[in-house]
Amino acid sequence: MSPLASDLVRAFGDVDSMQKLYADDVTWQLPAALGPAAGPHIGKEAVVGFNSAAWGQFYRTDGISVEIHDEVEQGELSVVRFTYR
Repeated sequence: MSPLASDLVRAFGDVDSMQKLYADDVTWQLPAALGPAAGPHIGKEAVVGFNSAAWGQFYRTDGISVEIHDEVEQGELSVVRFTYR
């Protein structure tokens, strides 16, 4: 079984698959330099709304390529370093 963070990265672009991986109290935040859209987006409904807008307006959902470089899991926490194309 791969770490949850890796599963999420592999699901990028497929918002339905992504939301199945979220806890109800999920928080999603991007770098503050991106302005108000960076979040934080708090709660499953807010995060799914953000994901739907992001992949619906800004990112393509076809031809996505993800390369996982490192994955670490410790208990309920996981982190992944990846390249997204």
